[in-house]
Amino acid sequence: MSILLPRLDSREASKLRSAFLDNPNEASFNSSLFDDMLQHRSAFPATGGIRLTADELLVFREVCLASLDSSTKPNFGTHFDLEMGRALKDFGLRNRSDMGTASVWDFLSLVLLPDVIARRLGSINVGSKGLKSRLTGGDRRHQLQRLWKRRIVLGDEIVDAQLLTEDDYVQLLERNITLERGALTKRVAYQIVNSGYSGDKRRQYARTMMKFLLQMSGLVHFSESDTAHLEFATAELHKWTIDLLEGKRSTQLPAR
Repeated sequence: MSILLPRLDSREASKLRSAFLDNPNEASFNSSLFDDMLQHRSAFPATGGIRLTADELLVFREVCLASLDSSTKPNFGTHFDLEMGRALKDFGLRNRSDMGTASVWDFLSLVLLPDVIARRLGSINVGSKGLKSRLTGGDRRHQLQRLWKRRIVLGDEIVDAQLLTEDDYVQLLERNITLERGALTKRVAYQIVNSGYSGDKRRQYARTMMKFLLQMSGLVHFSESDTAHLEFATAELHKWTIDLLEGKRSTQLPAR
C-alpha cells in the first residue's frame, strides 16, 4: 500500500507564502502550525493508503537540518543542494507519485521546512519574482522540487559528479521531452558535459541542442528501451549543434 504525503490547502499556502515573502528572515518552523495543517481536512486525499505520521515527517526535518549543518560555508549552496536532493529522493521512495503533487511541495516548503528554505534562499532579493517561484509547489523553479527532479531524472552518479551547471539543469529539466525521458536526458547531459565548451559557449551549445531536440521530437519517437537509437540520435544532435555554432548550417533540422 502506498504512503500518502501531506498536502497544504491552497488558501493556507497562499497566506503562508505571502508571510514568507514579506519577511524571509523571520521564517521559522512552527510546531502548532505543523500540527494544525497535518490535521487539516485537505491534508490527505480520501483514497487508500497509509498516511505519513508526524513523527516520520519530523525525522525527515532533522535530516534536512543536518544537510544545512554539513554544508561548508564557502560552497554552501552547492553542498546543500547535493545533500538535500539526496534526502528528498530517499524521502519520496515510498510514493513517487505524491512527490509530483504541487500541494505536497507547498506543505514541505511552507510548513515543515520554511527555515531551511529561507537559509538556502538568503541571497535572493526579497522582492524578486524568482523568490515566489521557488516557494510555489509545482513551479519548475521550486527550490526543493527541482533538486528532487535532478536525482530522479538524471540519477545520483551524474548529479554527484557535479559536472552540470545550473544553466545545464535548466535546459535539461524544464522541458517535458527530457523531464519525462531519463535515458534520453542522461545522454543529452553527456553530450553537454563532453562538448568541450565552457561559459557562454557552453550555454549556447546546450540551448541550441535543446532546440534541435524539440524539433526532432516532432518527427522522431524516442524509445527509452532502444539504447542504440538514443545513442545515434544524441550523436546527431551534437553534430548538428556543432555545425550550427560553427556557421555550417541553419537553425532548422537537415532535410532527410
